[in-house]
Amino acid sequence: MDNYHNFGKFVQPILTGVFGSVLLVIFFTGLMSIGTIWKFLPFVIGFNTALTGYNLLHRTKNKFKYKRIRGLISGIITVVITVLILNGLIMI
Repeated sequence: MDNYHNFGKFVQPILTGVFGSVLLVIFFTGLMSIGTIWKFLPFVIGFNTALTGYNLLHRTKNKFKYKRIRGLISGIITVVITVLILNGLIMI
């Protein structure tokens, strides 16, 4: 049961970061042109990825071994999922 709880603490910050990135991009589409959004997209995704890693470390405290590697992995997963979702939205 404890492993399932730790898995939830690992996945929740990732989902929050992905949702935040997608929500900001959708919000920016109402304010800016697509060309301008593409210029700001790395900053939006990078900021939410950094928050994802911080949120993961803050929530788990000292429960995980190799905290920095898990933070890095969660950030990479956040970027990959966000890019896939945004590419899917653009194809629609």
